[in-house]
Formats: sequence, structure tokens, C-alpha cells
Amino acid sequence: MASPQALDSPDNYAGRMGQHNVVIASLPAGVYGTTSAATTASSLIASLPSIRVGLLVGIGGGIARPDEGQDIRLGDIVVSQPDGTTGGVCQYDLFKAKHGNKKERKVFLRPPPTVLLNALASIQARHKREDSKVTDFVQGMLEKYPMMRRRSKRDPGFAYQGIENDRLFKASYNHVHGPACRDCSAAGEVQRDARDSTDSEIHYGIIASGNTLVKDAAARDQIVDNIGEDCLCFEMEAAGLMDEFPCLVIRGICDYADSHKNDQWQQYASATAAAVVSIASERHAEKIKRWLQPPDPSTNANHARKLRHEGTGMWLLEHPVFQSWCTGSRRYSWLHGLAGCGKTILSTTVLDHLTSKKDGRVLSFFFDFSDTRKQSLDGMLRSLAFQLYQSTTTSTTRLDDLFKNHENGGREPATKAISDAVCEMLATSTEVCIVLDALDESTSRRELLKWIEDVAARPDLAHVQLLCTARPEPEFLVRFDRMMGKESCISLDKTAVNTDIQAYVAEQLATRWEFQEKPLSPNLIQEIVAKVGGGADGMNLPKDLEETYKRMLSNIPKRDKDNAIRLLQFLVHTRRPLMLGEAIEILATDTGAQQPGFDEESRVFGENEVLGHCPSLMAIFEVTERIHLFEGGLSEGKLRKELHLAHFSVKEYLRSAEWFDTYTSSVTITKTCLTYLRGISGNHRTIENDYPFAKLAAEIWTSHAASSQSCEEVFQASLAFIEQEVTFRRWCHLHQPDWESYEWRPPPRGSRFYYACLEGLTRVAHELMRGGVEVNAEGGYYNNALQAASVGGHDDVVKLLLDNGADPNKKGGIYGNTRYRNALQAASYEGHVTIVNLLLEKGADVNTLGGWYGTALSAASKQGHIDICKLLVAKGADIYMRGGDYDNALEAASRSGHIDIVKLLLANGADVNTPGDGDHCTVLSVASERGYTDIVELLLANGADVNAGNALTDGNRHRSSTPLYIASKHGHADTVRLLLKWRADANIRSGDYGGALSIVSYNGHVNIVKVLLDAGADPNAQDYYGRSPLQAALFKRNIGTVRLLLEKVANPNAPSSNFAKLGDGYDIALEAASLHGWGDLVKLLGADVNAQDDYYGNALWAAIENGRFEVVNILLDSGAIIGDSLCAAVSGSHDDIVKLLLERGADVNTRFHPLEGGESFAESGSLGETHQYECDCSGDGLVQRLLWYCGATLERRGGRRSKSCAGRRLPRPHRYYEIALREEGGRRRSRRCSGSRCV
Repeated sequence: MASPQALDSPDNYAGRMGQHNVVIASLPAGVYGTTSAATTASSLIASLPSIRVGLLVGIGGGIARPDEGQDIRLGDIVVSQPDGTTGGVCQYDLFKAKHGNKKERKVFLRPPPTVLLNALASIQARHKREDSKVTDFVQGMLEKYPMMRRRSKRDPGFAYQGIENDRLFKASYNHVHGPACRDCSAAGEVQRDARDSTDSEIHYGIIASGNTLVKDAAARDQIVDNIGEDCLCFEMEAAGLMDEFPCLVIRGICDYADSHKNDQWQQYASATAAAVVSIASERHAEKIKRWLQPPDPSTNANHARKLRHEGTGMWLLEHPVFQSWCTGSRRYSWLHGLAGCGKTILSTTVLDHLTSKKDGRVLSFFFDFSDTRKQSLDGMLRSLAFQLYQSTTTSTTRLDDLFKNHENGGREPATKAISDAVCEMLATSTEVCIVLDALDESTSRRELLKWIEDVAARPDLAHVQLLCTARPEPEFLVRFDRMMGKESCISLDKTAVNTDIQAYVAEQLATRWEFQEKPLSPNLIQEIVAKVGGGADGMNLPKDLEETYKRMLSNIPKRDKDNAIRLLQFLVHTRRPLMLGEAIEILATDTGAQQPGFDEESRVFGENEVLGHCPSLMAIFEVTERIHLFEGGLSEGKLRKELHLAHFSVKEYLRSAEWFDTYTSSVTITKTCLTYLRGISGNHRTIENDYPFAKLAAEIWTSHAASSQSCEEVFQASLAFIEQEVTFRRWCHLHQPDWESYEWRPPPRGSRFYYACLEGLTRVAHELMRGGVEVNAEGGYYNNALQAASVGGHDDVVKLLLDNGADPNKKGGIYGNTRYRNALQAASYEGHVTIVNLLLEKGADVNTLGGWYGTALSAASKQGHIDICKLLVAKGADIYMRGGDYDNALEAASRSGHIDIVKLLLANGADVNTPGDGDHCTVLSVASERGYTDIVELLLANGADVNAGNALTDGNRHRSSTPLYIASKHGHADTVRLLLKWRADANIRSGDYGGALSIVSYNGHVNIVKVLLDAGADPNAQDYYGRSPLQAALFKRNIGTVRLLLEKVANPNAPSSNFAKLGDGYDIALEAASLHGWGDLVKLLGADVNAQDDYYGNALWAAIENGRFEVVNILLDSGAIIGDSLCAAVSGSHDDIVKLLLERGADVNTRFHPLEGGESFAESGSLGETHQYECDCSGDGLVQRLLWYCGATLERRGGRRSKSCAGRRLPRPHRYYEIALREEGGRRRSRRCSGSRCV
């Protein structure tokens, strides 16, 4: 992220869009043209040399030819796209005059970088499948910023301007008069077919760019004819950028480049163009979020903030333990207190304090008894990973890699994989504070505490500070005391909490209307405050909770009791809170009537009526949905309301109370869901829009039916629901258990019998079998009922199927490829040991090959199911068998970090050096990539080859990746040390970067650079492209690494002859630092300032061409020879550098020889052409005189020279070579030449 100090213009803004750091640079107000754009871009790149790609976003004039299929409308967007003859942008006012009044375009502008073209292809493909969503983004912007809507005729705003104001006139019909076209005749309009909607469309093709403002239809058409390209629009900046800063050009169409041009559509067109950028940048982050599905901690925090009384909780911020934690002298702290003492509210106090005071990143997670997504270590890690992904650029790569390694989101990541990613992301971040609230509400406490202890033990996470809250239960007392010491634990101060309670009570007595009708005396108020606060004993809840909750239940009016209990049963036993709309539907569903049904007329009107059934045990949470906005990122959107249990202690009580056990609650929930789903009607869209409970009911009824299927009423209702065609199809449209896509669902692909087995409805499946279904029938995502039941872990169903002739070796489904799929692999992967046993007893082939995981043993090894692995090995599983994504079982276990399974496999003869497929040749490479040091050491101890490389052909052997290279690349310092201890060769040629030292120099792992150098790594070794570690470090400006390499005698003057193949633009280290303007590195290198190469010539040329004034000064002070470098300064219009060079003695008569024949610029004819650029010249006339020496002509107005030159400025020499070589058929040569006069 660019610091504000790096932005040297008030017109530059730094920020973030999705996964990208972004700097927005705008042209000065009222200034446009190619020169202004080039100047702005040069200034930006000089300030921020790390900028990699650019987007030029703005407005343009459309070239509409509806009769030729080029139907462009106002508000549409045009995106530049190369067509083979141009780079996507062509300059329309730079030509060579030819015989017969013919014109030839002179300049070929460079195409955008490949990364942008790849993104463009992805956007185009997506727009062929779905709407562009441009209009949605603009609408979201206008809803958030209402002032941007239409305000007056003078300022039409950013809203759509209306189809009646989009008029395309014939080229022969000129504008009549006035700013608008009110008086222009409709007879002059081009007749166009009406579109289906007013949504903006996106067009891809050639954009014409130049300095001439086109406002005449005849001139417009003539220019297009001269260009000879199928252009889509005109604009006035891109031609100034494409050679120096190749970018993708995006233009919103605001007029048709004719005499009818006006400003009405400009603001709307600019918004639609910006919307395309937002869509492109946010798409990847959306994919990551959909794949990761991170729980949102802000819902809990916002609810707690609403309950927090202003001014309370200050005692915690002033507590000496908290202050020492906040300043960093303590890494960890634990805030503990009994239920109801306000820990969650205090957590929000801490969060708000950290956010306002800390410069680093603040992460949070609130464990929540009412939401299963917020109860596990896995849910916490997903949330932390996505928070880190959104808040920093340094750590996004790790999560992106995890996404790619899981088939771009096609597979779920294991908890350990997410944990590893989070730890690596934390390691690359600085000053991280994590607040974890209500650890006692987690259902995976053992794993959670182990993770916290592991984080505390890692030295690379010493900068991570962690604050936890939990009740003082034994496991927390023991583990936290051992980890952080009693001195880092904060027990809630009862006196301070009582004071906060008194402040709250006093405020309520003073402000609530109930106490205003008959005001209380000051003495009585004081007495109430003292009595309530003084007797609270540091708690906001009554001391005898069980008796209190029992009394609340008994006090519910009889007429409301059944509904109240039903709502509470849902809240206790569903995996997430109820939406308010869902709760209303549940109350309107009558399961106890003689004719059960759902009655829309019985819907209550709002939250008060819902809470009125049991106000003290339930609470309404307001949750703000996150929406994607036009300017990127997530922002607050629609408010929704959720029904929760009032407190964790409520759930604890109800679990042991009458009516709330699993069986009783499941009976009620199943009957309610099925009654509701039978009672609604309409098409699919109507049901989804008008019946809020439909989707949840479809999702949860089967799990509750399976838990209560011994109830005859539940069994009969379930069977009837599945057998009826209408209800079965309605259910499958709302929810298919084997289809995870939320965007759409196909018609049911499995039979009723298949879905009954998948969901564990044993009695229903048995009844359907009695009706004659085929147990081995194919269909559904898992292909057959046996595999479906094995995935779900339904032992009774699997036994039923096997006893009735199901084939245990039936192949098919997602757990195999098109030939080999079986239930054994499914059960092994899912960890269902009882089902694995059942299948093996019935003759399942333990060595069937196929599917993602190859074999059942590999599937179990990947997931870490040690008991199943032992069972499979005992039953004859072939540990050498290869296949699937993980090649063999040993690789699967090593990749996932399951050392116990690795030991088991090695003990049974697994070969540690078996060559594998893909990126890794051995298991050692896999374990090294993940940084599993214990597994690496185990493999080495069992004979793994420490220097084994990829199984590539001999011709590419130098590019194989050894375990040392892989561990170095991924930054695992401990693994690198271990491999070196086992005599890994630090100088073996490996990977695309040639060796371990080069890749860590590029990635900036200074600690590993030192380890490798101490182990004897050659600091001057070159990779496949001729790069040295020093050049790799310079490319990423890793100053610490550069300094360390120089200390170890790295040669700063070493050339790399192959660098031009990469297009990096420099062959020597000093040139790299010079062209980027890194003055500190130029000084640090101490290299030969006059060393020459074949790209820029030398460091001075590189610095001058890129406008690096400071570096030019440093190089001249260090003895750089000026030579013909004045040409570079003139060609780039770098006035300050021209002056500097002249002051240092540059010769204005230096001759420059760009072509082998000795032809000069003037002789080649390029300087004699009419100049089409505006060159802003310095006021003292210095550059004007220099240009005049070069043969340029200066305009005269009123007897004095104009500030703009008419003569064309010198092109960049390397661009001139390309043009001249295409014309003359010559070959490119070095810039280091002399002969012809330059200036």
C-alpha cells in the first residue's frame, strides 16, 4: 500500500479495491490531451515505482454504426482490445503524408500487459453468460450518495439520463443551436431498434486516441476512414500513455463525436466506466468469499455496541494489565468472568479502542452459541483468513495460493490448511491484534486452545497480540495459566462492573418514558441505583439463573405457550439464528389443528409480537448485510433482523429442560417444516420471494426427521412428502443435499430412494425398497444410494442397503473418475469407520483405483483418519498404489501434515523416494512446501533423497525444484535449516529462479538468505534467465537482502544477457535501481556507473528516460559519463534533467546514431513531419531552443513564441528502432553509438 507521503499530488488517492492496492490519479481540472495524460502518469510512476498495471478510465465519444451491427448507445462502455494489427488503441492524428493525398499511420501503440488481457478475456466470457451488473453498481452508488442523483438542468447528476435524450443523428444533419437538441428535427435521427432494457452494454475493440477534439460527424467519419480500423470510440489521453505505461482503456460513451455533443451524459458515462473496473476488481474477492464462507463477526459486535452504555468499560482500558498488553509488552491476555458479567460488551470496548489508537490490523471473532458457524475453530480461522485478506496486500498471495490449490474453489480446504494459511498471513503482517470473545461458547475447545498455544510458541508470530474472553472454567484456567501466566489474566472487577450497572440504571431512570409520567424523587433514584448496582455482584443476570428461567417459562400465557416453546426449540436446535421473517412464518404454521396447515392470514405484524411470546428469553439482533459497491470493497447495505436466544445461559438451561431434548424438538421442527412446505404454493420464483421460511425448512427437515423417525407421525409425514411429485420437486428446487451451488439448482438428478438414503431416512428408504426400487440404480451427485449413504455417515442405511443386495464395489460419482468410483473411498474420506468396516465385510475391494484421491487409503490419509488407515492396511491396502491428485497415500498424508499416518505408512514399507506427478517429485518436496518440519525430519531419517528434483526431461533438468528450493520459496526457515543440516546442496540449480538463494532474494525472506549464504550459497549464481540473486532482490526492492548479498561479495556489475527475454528492461543491477528511481539502492550498490548493456545502454540513460532526476544527480556525482544522454532527456521532455546535464557540461552538438547506416533522426524524416503532440515547454525557453536545434518549428502568436511547440519531440530511441526497422527491414542494434547530429 502506498503511504500518503508517496503521493506527491493532491489529485492522487490511495486505497483498495477487492484484493488490489489502488492509486487513482486524475488530470488537472479542465486539462486534457495526450501530453497531460503522459505527464500525470510519469509523475505517478516516479512517486510509486511498484505500480504494475494501469487502467485508464473516463469518457469518450461513441462511433455508432447500427446498420453495420455497431449499435453503441450513450452510457455504454467501450473497452480497448487488441485485434492483431493494433494494440487496442490507435492514434488518429499522427500520420505520414503519402503520394496521392494518402495517409499512413506512423505509430503502433503497445498492447496492455498480458495479465490485463487475461482478465479482459475472463470478463468477456462472463458477460456472455450473465448480465454485466453495471447498472446495479451505479444504482448502489446513487443509493449510498443520494446527492449524486439529478439535481438541476445545469447539473444532471450521475443518474441515467433517459432514452429520450439518447439521439443519434445522421452525419449530414448538423446541430441547430443551443446546448441541447430540443430544436433538432426527429427527421434527422438514425432509426434504431429499441433495446430490451436501459442497462449499459459493454463493447470490446479499437479505441481511437489523439489531441484533436472531434465534434463534427463528417470529420469523425473521415478520421475513421483514414485510420482503416473498426474503431468504437474517440478519446484524448490513451495515446500519451500506451508506450510508457501500457494499460487497459475503459470509456463510458457520453456523446457521438458530432455537432450535437453536449455534457448531459458525461457524469453517467463516467460512472458506468468506473463500474466496469469495480466489477473486474471485486470478482476474485467474491470468489474467495464464496469459497471460504467466513462467518461475519461484525454482527455480534454491532449488537453488543447497541447494548453498551456510553462511558462504561473505561476501567478495563485503564487496567495496568490491559495497558501493558496494548503497548505490546505483553503478547497475550485473558479477560474472565462468570456468565452475564458483560464480557462481550467489554470486547467491543476493546475493539473500538484498538481501532482508534492502533496503526496495525485489528482482527476479531465472537464465538456464538446460537450460530453453529461461529462455534468451531474452523469457522474462526475462515473468518480471520478473510479479514486478513481484506486488510492487507502482503498476505493475500497465501490465500490466493490456497484457493488455486483447491481447484480454484472447487474443493473445501481442510481446517489445518486454513490454519497454516492464517499463520503465514499473520507472519507477513505487522502489528496484529486479535480479539477472541466467548471461547467457552466454542464446541471445539481442545482444538482451539491447541491452536492458541501453537501460535504463542511460534517466534515468527511474536508481533501478534491476542486477547481472549471466557468464563473461568478449569480447562481455560489450567491452559492459560501455563501459556501466559496469572499476571496476564484479568478477572472482571466486580466493583467496576457494579459502577457501570449503576450508571446504566441511572440513565434509564432519567430517560425512559415510564418514569417521566410520575417523576421519581432524587433520593428514591439514588436509593434504586445503589440497591440495584450494589447488589449486582458484578453481574447483569440474576444469581439463580435456573430458577429464573424456569419461572419465565411458567409465566408464558397459555395461549402463547405452544408457539413460544416451538420458537425456542428452533433457536436451540437449528444451526443458525432465525430471520425475523422465518419466525413469523413458523408462528403462522399450525401443526396441532385437525387439518394442519400454513395460514398467511395468521402472520403477525412485527418483532414486538414475536418477542411478546417470550420476551425475556429471546432477543432481536439487527444485522447489516454487506453489499458490493461501485467504488469497490464492501459496504453497509440492507438491514435485516434476526431472532436469537437472549444469552448463552438460556441455551444451557433449555438443553436440560422439558420439551427441549433432541428427540422432542426434532419431532416439532419436522412437523412444522413439512406442514409449511406443503401449505405454500406458486411457481419457484414466487415461493422464493414470498415465503421466507421455505428455504430453511427445505434445508433442515431431513436431519430432524432422521433424529425422530421412530415417531410414527414423523415417518408417515416424511414418506408422504417424498412420494408426492409436487412436494418432492418443490423441495429439490429449494434445496438439494448433494448440490452446493447457491446460484441455481438443476432438476433432481437422483431418485426419491437416493435422497432418502443420503439424508439418513432409514424407515423411508426401507418402505421405498418394499415398493420395488432398484438398490443399485444410478443417479444423483454420488451416483448411487450406497455411496450417498456412505458420504452421509448413515450406518443403519448402509447396513440396510448391503443386506438387500447393494453392490459395495459399484463405481461412479464425485469420489472417482468416470470409471472408478466407490462407497469405500467415500466413507474413508469422510471418516466413517463403522461404514468402512461394513463395506469391507461385504467384499468391498480395498484397492480400487480412481477418483480425486486415487484409493481409499489415500483418501483417509489425506483427511488424517488414522483408525481407518490402520484398518485398510490390515485389510491389505496397497500402500504403493499410485493415482489421484495426491499420487499415493504417503504424499497425501505428508501434504496434510498427518505425521502419525506418515509413521504408519513408513512402518509398513512405504517408499520415501517414489517419484510423483506434477510439481513435486517426492514426498519430501511436499512436506517441505508446507513447512512440516517434523515430517521432513522423519522422511530424511527414513532415507529420503535431500537433493531430489522434479521428474522432468533431461533437457530441462536445470529447472527442476528440489526440497530446499521449495522450502525456501515458501519461506519456511526451520525447514531450510533442517534440509541443510542433512546436507542439502545450497548451490544446486533448481526451479525457474535457478536456485534457492535467488528465489528467497526475490521473495524477500532475509532470514533464509542469511541461512543459505552461511551454508555456502553462491551470491553470484545465475538462473535460467541469467539473473543473479542480487538482481532478483532488486526487482522487488528488497533492500535488506541487497545489503546482505553485497556484504557476501555479490557482484553488482554482473550482466545477465538473457534478461531481455523477460522484458524486464535492464541487464545489470545498477540499471534496475536507476530506471525505478531507487536512489538509496544506487548508492548502496557501489557499482560501475558506466557499465553498458543492450537495452538502455547504461544506468544514466535508464534514469534519464524514466525521469529520475535524483538518480541522475547521484550517477553524475559518481562519475557517470554524459555522452549522448542529452538526447534521452530531450526526447522525454524532462526539462529539469536537460538543465542539469547542460550545467554538468553536456554537448548540445553530440551526434547520435540510431541506425547502422548512419542515418540521423532528421535524415530519416521523422522530425520533418507535422507535430501532433502538445509539448509543454519551460518558461525560460531552454527546451524550446533545444527542440529548434533539432529541427522543430515553433509557432508565433502576436510576435512572440507560444508555450507549445509545433515540431515533434524526439521519440524514445528504442521505439524509434522498432518503427524504423519495420520500414527499412534492418536489425536492431545497441543505443551506444555516435555519428549523426542529435541536437
